[in-house]
Amino acid sequence: MKVREIMTPDPEVERIDSRISEAIHRMRESDIEQLPVLDGKNYVGMITYRDILRRRSVHMDAKVEGYIVKTPVLSPEDDVLHAVDVLRDSGLPALPVVDKHELVGIVSRTDIMKHIGEVMPADRVRVLDLMATDPVTVTEKDDVSIAAERIRQLEESEIPVVSSKDGRLVGILRMDEIAANTVLRDKQRMGKGDYAGVKEKVEISCGSLMDNPVSVSQNDTVAKACALMVGNRLHILPVVDGSGLVVGIIGVSDVIDAIDTKKEKEGLTLEVSGLSSGDQDLYDATYFLVGKAAQRLLKMAHRNSGVLKIHVQRYESGGRVKYSLRTRLVSGPINITVNDYGWDYARCLSHILEVYEGRLEKLRER
Repeated sequence: MKVREIMTPDPEVERIDSRISEAIHRMRESDIEQLPVLDGKNYVGMITYRDILRRRSVHMDAKVEGYIVKTPVLSPEDDVLHAVDVLRDSGLPALPVVDKHELVGIVSRTDIMKHIGEVMPADRVRVLDLMATDPVTVTEKDDVSIAAERIRQLEESEIPVVSSKDGRLVGILRMDEIAANTVLRDKQRMGKGDYAGVKEKVEISCGSLMDNPVSVSQNDTVAKACALMVGNRLHILPVVDGSGLVVGIIGVSDVIDAIDTKKEKEGLTLEVSGLSSGDQDLYDATYFLVGKAAQRLLKMAHRNSGVLKIHVQRYESGGRVKYSLRTRLVSGPINITVNDYGWDYARCLSHILEVYEGRLEKLRER
């Protein structure tokens, strides 16, 4: 299957000298989360809701040029599995399709999801096999600023909303709704507080912006999960038990990562999220510890390549920082999640790597 068969032709675009407020309005009006940017007829990069949300503050008269993300490009004649590889490596939600230097289309992860049955046996894979445990949620009473911060850390597009009374799923809060209520307008903050010429802050609850809940169970197929995500324009789905409690999350990235493109890259690929540019010491500890364990983990898995994902969250308590690490190791048919938390980041990660070794040893003994 070729990229031209699944791409969206003649996509919405933005000009490099447009205002960011115009781009945000266009994305909301068109119900899209990314826009290719053109300088004349030439493609120069992409702007996305996700990156705008990460900024925390946005001057609405700023030019689009300052928000551009440089991206790889695809050709209409590229194979779809190649597109999956490039999307996966870039970490972007969508990529431009360029022919003779001109933009002719765009391919998103959602486009891949629409054709999931043609690139993997999604009707034979269960949600349980791909979902992430230890889900991150907000309550309907939480302020949207809390949801915005958690979405920034998770690098996702939505977050489940649960009841503050019993923890059951009550809705899903979308990134575009948060962005529309947390960006700055002429230095007047919306979201946690809308100053709008007065000093009093106006809080906005997650419950006031959330959509109705959509979910799957652990035993549903990945094909069903993909259909629900596409049909409801979602990038994540809460996984609930029989009583409606959220026990996991399955997302577009989980499905994309599970597609076998027949192109193995030797070695262990490390993906880290939740850390900022100021966390150099934590990055250093991560690279050091994973670097020491990488070859050993792959050898125990009897694989030449794999991906280790690490998501970090931090919590302030008594003037100290506590870390929560959610990790996943994917190598061929092996898909394992291990989580841990504690005051000492390096000790938590070391323990996680030891647990992976123990679980791989048990798999090898079977």
